Amino acid sequence: MSLYRQVFIVLTLTMLASLAIVMTLNLRNNADYLEQQLQASTDNAVTSLGMRLAPLLKPLDRVSAESTVYAAFDGTMLKRIDVELFADESHITRVREEIAQGVPGWFVSLFEIDPVVTQAPLTLGWTEVAMLTVEGHPGVVYQQLWQLATRLLMVYGLLFGALALLSALALRVLIRPLKQIEHQAHAIEQRDYEYRIPLPSTREFRRVVIVLNQLTALLKGRFLESAKQLEEVRSKLQTDPDSGVMTRQALLEAIKTKQEQNLPGTMVLLKFGNLDGVRKHAGFFAWRNLINAATSLVRSHFTDSQGESSFKLGRLSSQEFGLVLGADELAYPKEQLQALADELNRLTVDSEQEHGLDCFIAGVRFSIEPIAQLMTSLDEGIRGTAGSAERVFWSNQIVANETSRTAEQWLALLKQRLAEQAIELRSQPVVDRDGNKVQQEIFSGLVDEQGKLLHAGLFVPVTEQFELGGVLDQAVVDAVLNKAYTVKTAVNLSLSAMRDTRFIAALSRLPEAKRKLLLFELSELNLQREPETVKNFAQVLKQLGYGYGVDQCGASGMSLDYLTKVRPDYVKLTPALCREEEANELFTAVVNTVTSIGVPVYATAVETLVQAERLWQREINGIQGFLTDEN
Repeated sequence: MSLYRQVFIVLTLTMLASLAIVMTLNLRNNADYLEQQLQASTDNAVTSLGMRLAPLLKPLDRVSAESTVYAAFDGTMLKRIDVELFADESHITRVREEIAQGVPGWFVSLFEIDPVVTQAPLTLGWTEVAMLTVEGHPGVVYQQLWQLATRLLMVYGLLFGALALLSALALRVLIRPLKQIEHQAHAIEQRDYEYRIPLPSTREFRRVVIVLNQLTALLKGRFLESAKQLEEVRSKLQTDPDSGVMTRQALLEAIKTKQEQNLPGTMVLLKFGNLDGVRKHAGFFAWRNLINAATSLVRSHFTDSQGESSFKLGRLSSQEFGLVLGADELAYPKEQLQALADELNRLTVDSEQEHGLDCFIAGVRFSIEPIAQLMTSLDEGIRGTAGSAERVFWSNQIVANETSRTAEQWLALLKQRLAEQAIELRSQPVVDRDGNKVQQEIFSGLVDEQGKLLHAGLFVPVTEQFELGGVLDQAVVDAVLNKAYTVKTAVNLSLSAMRDTRFIAALSRLPEAKRKLLLFELSELNLQREPETVKNFAQVLKQLGYGYGVDQCGASGMSLDYLTKVRPDYVKLTPALCREEEANELFTAVVNTVTSIGVPVYATAVETLVQAERLWQREINGIQGFLTDEN
């Protein structure tokens, strides 16, 4: 029961008790007063009747005496009149037995009135001739008390109603800070540190609100400080201090991330043959200026008119730099790379054209090939350009069986196979330290018309290109529900699914029991591309009662303060942070930042027990990977 109801009930009972006591005292006082009035009336009746009867008793005129008694009895509310005649020892008596009409018996029992009896001798001279006894009727008192009680009950009832209404309104105003405190506590539980309570006028509430607001500000400050430290650590570990671009490890992890996201890409290797000579003969600052000019030129080639770009530039060695781009960002790859090489080769340290760049470029399109094989192809391509006037090598590595289809053929195939539910599912659980299943993630594949399983990297880009993500993800959700899993099951969502109102409508129609089974994973990379789309979709999932998490956390390099806006139920780290060779400093910074807002952290791509043990020591909540595979 809420505090509001408890206080309201206490106030109501108190008012009822108070009014009942006041009403009882009022009736009791009036009963005493009316009893006194009855006594006075009885005394007056005795005096008046005695004066009229005395002349009629000697000699005794019985008829006149009876008439006088009867007239006196009928004209007043008396219970009994008795005249004892001493002459013949007879009595003249009138009695009224009926109780007051219209007064309930239970009310009469509440007020016991003692008999009001007055006796007086009737005398003629010094001789007593009769004894007059008059008893007042209590019915008069009961009638007047009952009328008073009904009027008081009506007045007190209206007063009670008005007081109850005013108390209810006043309580709502008085406990409003408590509701706001409860709201803020819920906001803190949901990792929302933006809510603040206006300071109330009540002193005690004001103190509590000040403390809570300070606590919320402190939690937000600590989270932002952790996020800031994380950015510093990430910058330190992922940025080459000399050139200001990404390190070799960070660039290779960008390739791995694309492959893990089933996204094809393009890798470009730029080799500057005489960088060491420039540094040796012109000095570090000249070398640094030349590098800055080269990287700025590269960025200008791959940045659109709105200043947006999706490429990543890193330093692979003392004389080699690498570019990672999307698969379709080079419309005319060889021509574009040749133009870039020509411009880079025109850069020099000074106006005398001394110490320029000797640039060679090799590019290759990749999908799921091992990185070692990819780098070998690029090295061989660079060596093949030696002595060539073009200085550019390009290779379009595409598997013939899978990519010989045109875009229209891919679209027709996808629509047909999705309509036929030709989907194969593979699950990979997340387990805690004791080996218990926390949840599982679903990986889907599409079976083509020949019964061959297509890798997601082949058809997922097509689904995004043609906005079929909602259809694909809906088919995966239906397949998951048909499997009747007993553990919570996570489904990765595409950007186009988040924009698909039909997909959202389908989720809203699922029964509550199935909603509790499903989890949805929102990629941090998608959050980087379209933050508003992902955040709005997260709010929709929360309103519909679905659980959701953030996947690939730490992959995009964006600040983790977005977690306070998205407020996921869990976070999965990018595999790059969980591998054995990764520096623990960055991993620890990410984990500490996420856990500071109370969000569980799961490690991914865990393949060995040694790696798992190392990760458990960093206070994570679960692991997922080849080590936890069941099927």
